[in-house]
Amino acid sequence: VGVIHDVMSDAEPEMVVEMKSVVGAVVLLRDQLSPRALDSLLGLPSGTSTSNLALLGSFIFLPESEDSVIQIIHQSFPDFLVDSTRCTNSDIVVDPRQQHKVLAQRCLETLTSRLRRNVCQIPVDQLSFLNKEVPDLAARVRDHLPSHIQYALRYWAHHLHASDIDPETLELLRTFCHKNLLHWLEGLSLIGSADIAVDALQVARRALMVRTRSLVQ
Repeated sequence: VGVIHDVMSDAEPEMVVEMKSVVGAVVLLRDQLSPRALDSLLGLPSGTSTSNLALLGSFIFLPESEDSVIQIIHQSFPDFLVDSTRCTNSDIVVDPRQQHKVLAQRCLETLTSRLRRNVCQIPVDQLSFLNKEVPDLAARVRDHLPSHIQYALRYWAHHLHASDIDPETLELLRTFCHKNLLHWLEGLSLIGSADIAVDALQVARRALMVRTRSLVQ
């Protein structure tokens, strides 16, 4: 942790914010992502995650390839960073609810901007096929639904539930539900995760109920 403090103390304020965003995302992601996918999910320029995480080699394994996944070496590292009673440096500590809000927003923004009907451009004469009957479906999924989009498809509701839903997040959710809910279901089917749809919607519903109750109280 002293390494992070030393890096932060010498950094410009913008770099501190950027590094906290990247590190905070890594410690709270539900599934591992590559540096390239993490940059895409967070809407950061290519190479941003690599340049920030390269400073934390004692805690995070950064792959040589931009397309191999980032791994946390010691679980005690994220446990410490998200505990404000143990990590008392404001430049280092990660606020879980704030970071989950950022991830929820970026997931919803990604899905709203990237999803559409027949997102994998399956030929018209194959649209009635079962997924397993589409000859080149795996290649189409790889090209049109890269890993950061697949992450957003699977986990937007989790991050929403774990966050404080502010008006900006609520508006993103409203737009997503209005424009892309059916596209989301299609995307889940294409990546073989249609079975999580009901649970995800129930989790999102619970998150909205909690927010409603907090506004009434």
